[in-house]
Amino acid sequence: MNKTEKIYNKLLYDILKNRFYQGQRLIEKDLIGLYKISKTPLREALIKLEKVGLVEKNINRGFLVKRILRKDAEEIYDLREVIDGVSARKVAENITEEKIQKIEKIIYDMKLCIKDKKTNEYVEHDKYFHMVLNKLTGNKRLAEIMQNLNLQVNMLLKTSIKLPKREGRILQ
Repeated sequence: MNKTEKIYNKLLYDILKNRFYQGQRLIEKDLIGLYKISKTPLREALIKLEKVGLVEKNINRGFLVKRILRKDAEEIYDLREVIDGVSARKVAENITEEKIQKIEKIIYDMKLCIKDKKTNEYVEHDKYFHMVLNKLTGNKRLAEIMQNLNLQVNMLLKTSIKLPKREGRILQ
């Protein structure tokens, strides 16, 4: 793993864990000191995060952690529903009893998290569910698109934006 990938993964982790809040300015000098890295890999990592929709470049202020507004949330979930449908169909084409049991176990755990209002655990199960689903499709491009979209979904799941009955619809 090169320096850019390492800093990308560190920034990604910190953004998804809310170490950096939505709308927060990511000051290069501070990040260089925090992560003990040079400017070039940092900038490359920020550009990569911009491509997956987690940060945005502001002409006068540098990079900011992207704010996810209600409209963004609706668009993200709409797109995810479409892609989930395609993924589920692809997985169903080659399903085995073992795969069914694995998927059912994850869904059961997700339902428990919703019932018990364990948001952080739900987010982790949701990530795992989609990782498994992506892997089972056998479609590399679909998995790559879904992986990038899931980064935005995971960021969204930790915000205060709640769209009624979304979790239930996802699990149906």
